[in-house]
Amino acid sequence: MTEDLIQQLVEDNFVIRRNGEAEVCHIDYHVEKVTALDGEGLVLETEEYLEATIKWDGCCHITFGDKGYLHLCGVYDIMAHLALIRFLWTDAAKALGIEEAEIVGEE
Repeated sequence: MTEDLIQQLVEDNFVIRRNGEAEVCHIDYHVEKVTALDGEGLVLETEEYLEATIKWDGCCHITFGDKGYLHLCGVYDIMAHLALIRFLWTDAAKALGIEEAEIVGEE
């Protein structure tokens, strides 16, 4: 996926909130999935999607949806989910002040 596609999938499907500023070794996120828009593209409704803590070394704790359950409906939802995960790791690297390749695991 290109960076532009990742950005578009995330913007179209999710509302992301950092829970405070980055700690020394981790950052926390609260993500809601957009479930309804008005005619101008403004978010009307969302539902819980995931809570994530991403650590400096790329390890994480993720709680999905309601009680760990996450419903993905087709390839588009799976691509949006993968784009979200990539976006969160990239954002965490920036917030923690480390190289993206270190946290994402790229060589």
